Amino acid sequence: MKNSKSSKLFKLALLSISLYVYIGTSISPAASLLYQAFGSVSHTQVDLLTTIPNFGIVLGLILSPFAVKAFGQKKIIISGLLLTLICGLLPAFLTNFWLILATRFLVGLGIGLFNSLAVSLIPQLYHETNELSKMVGYQTLTASLGSALSLFIVAFLVSYGWHAVFWMYLMVLPGLLLFVKAVELPQTASQKTFHWNLPLAVWIMALLMFLVLAFYMTLGYKLPIFAVEKGFVSTSTYSMLAGCMMLVGLPVGAIFGRLYDRFKSLLLPASALILFAGFLVISLANNLPVLLVGDILAGIGYGLIMPVLYRLLDRFCPHELVASATTLVLISGNIGCSFSPILLEVLGGKTAQAALLISAGFFAILFMVSLIYAVGRKA
Repeated sequence: MKNSKSSKLFKLALLSISLYVYIGTSISPAASLLYQAFGSVSHTQVDLLTTIPNFGIVLGLILSPFAVKAFGQKKIIISGLLLTLICGLLPAFLTNFWLILATRFLVGLGIGLFNSLAVSLIPQLYHETNELSKMVGYQTLTASLGSALSLFIVAFLVSYGWHAVFWMYLMVLPGLLLFVKAVELPQTASQKTFHWNLPLAVWIMALLMFLVLAFYMTLGYKLPIFAVEKGFVSTSTYSMLAGCMMLVGLPVGAIFGRLYDRFKSLLLPASALILFAGFLVISLANNLPVLLVGDILAGIGYGLIMPVLYRLLDRFCPHELVASATTLVLISGNIGCSFSPILLEVLGGKTAQAALLISAGFFAILFMVSLIYAVGRKA
């Protein structure tokens, strides 16, 4: 028996698919093992095993609206979860590098099919302001929780070899079963196609998402190098530390609804200021405790800025265009993640510390611009 959208089980099942939107790159702590396993392949190519899911996600996001129009939202979400589960597990049984690379791309494709729906279904189903803000906050919380959980699992499995790491994708199975059992989506919601004629504010939000994620991603690939170079942590313990840091944003997501109702547009400059402080503290850290303080600040800032951007998107975009706007913003964000190393190198971030300082500079600029905008709206 299916549950109404107001039931706790329905909400839990709907949010559960967000557990998996960030798990495409969670195998990164196994990089050193993968370098050893594929000694005949360059390190740059081996790194693709971690980053290529982002390109698959972009393709999945592009295909998702057309697939939804043909088959409906629920079937596409289930298909995406199945593709993520099966292709995520396949490398545990494979030894050919190129076959594994192909499955990693398909993992991203699967995530891309349900990624935008995990976000856009919330404003489609919940229209009351308080409930909508709470669900948007819970969605970000759930995504961070899924990322942290995947990193904890990888930290445990990595000691059993690189093949074992891919068993992490079994975590998709419970969410898949829960979604199939508990969620029934309105048939009218599936009769949507992608609209390019979106308000200018949506395109600005897409550009902002590109920049925010491009600069925030420096924590993902530069912070481990920075921490190890400084002698703060060993490579083997970084996955556990990264998982712990992902949990920092959870309390923020849990109370986001109340924060947004109280502060509205001021939350964007506040989150940018916290991110600036976090990146600055990290880049200037000379010991592990200071680094952790910076990482905690960055985690809080990220836990705020992502639901703020999605909530602002809901405000600026007509209800009937929310799905298309969400897809555009997610595509832009994933492209930002993919091209982050190139962008930072062009800007002069050749060392880990330089890249972190450049990111701090971006969030300082975002703070000033968004504060001027927020104060101007109140004037």
